[in-house]
Amino acid sequence: LTAELRRLRAENAELAKDAGRYRHIRSDGIPDKAIAIVDSYYGELELVSPDRLDTAIDAAMATQ
Repeated sequence: LTAELRRLRAENAELAKDAGRYRHIRSDGIPDKAIAIVDSYYGELELVSPDRLDTAIDAAMATQ
């Protein structure tokens, strides 16, 4: 039971992080810094992996 509770808490923390990203994008649009980081690395936004975009959004959110 304790292991399941830990797993559910970890899952909840990840879901809360994703929800924060979504709220940030909905309220402010995709941050310019995130686009600049992703675009300079990959060249085209369509080629960005979800993990890479999440990292760029997290970095932009941390500076606000």
